[in-house]
Amino acid sequence: MLDKAIALYPSLAKFLQQDIQEQCSYQHACEQLNQLITLDSF
Repeated sequence: MLDKAIALYPSLAKFLQQDIQEQCSYQHACEQLNQLITLDSF
């Protein structure tokens, strides 16, 4: 589990960075996060 968290960290950090002018709905953010976690699963 820890190895997976370490491997996901760069992608999650990038996901969490949002420019002040960038807008994203809650649903879209959840979909993106789910896709990120699914793609990086091992």
